Amino acid sequence: MASRPTQADEPTTITIEADTVEEALGRLSKEVGPGAKIVRADRVRRGGIAGFFAREVVEIEAEAPSGGVGVAGAFDRLLAAAEAGASHPGTAPVPRAETPVRPVLPNLLPAATSPTMVTVDWDSARMLEIGLPGSLVQVIAALDPTDDLGHIAALVEALSPVCGPLPSGPVRLVGERAERLRTAVPIDDALHGYIHLVVGDELPMSLPGVPAVVSWVTDRGAARAISLAMGTGARLGYGMGTAFGSPARRISALDAAIAIRDLMERP
Repeated sequence: MASRPTQADEPTTITIEADTVEEALGRLSKEVGPGAKIVRADRVRRGGIAGFFAREVVEIEAEAPSGGVGVAGAFDRLLAAAEAGASHPGTAPVPRAETPVRPVLPNLLPAATSPTMVTVDWDSARMLEIGLPGSLVQVIAALDPTDDLGHIAALVEALSPVCGPLPSGPVRLVGERAERLRTAVPIDDALHGYIHLVVGDELPMSLPGVPAVVSWVTDRGAARAISLAMGTGARLGYGMGTAFGSPARRISALDAAIAIRDLMERP
């Protein structure tokens, strides 16, 4: 599907739709480069008739550094091609070869090549400080700290095993923040069922058993939920922000990666 860049403002905004997260990130890397900053990621339904037969796609909106994509970037490429043609009259301009780079994911995303395009300074010590497990920090330890898109892609791959469909059957909501999630999501809470733990800024004092699902309430709760899910093998369930009235949304690997990035931006 075609991406939809806006007018060449500063920064340029581009929206990409694809069938999978990996495809969307790969196209974003090709069209924008390592300086892209993801500002929104959603799953939307397209096509169908009267709500039937629609298919779900991934939609990612990102900001690109000025001149890095869209009209300005296309103009620069056309200008370079015109100059090449003028230097050799009567011959077709030869595209300039790009320097090969090391992929972060196989055949998907290149590593950062331009240290001037900085969005988040990814720091391993900061990730440990906010409560993320060492096994997750090791995934990105060797990456360029300025490669925002590369970090997102690596985290998506690492977090995929704890994301996906939730188990079926009766649910037992536990945790000090369980009530807030209960009012936001139509969950049939039962006395006996698999444990769905809801965490916030605080660490749970004790657990009645191993959780099958972990959700978070408040922005800082994301790191705790991700750490618990990876440590216990539970699935990530829902995420809610700190602001009053924040909606609860099902967490995908991309949602979890962006939640981590948001925490990295804070002092």
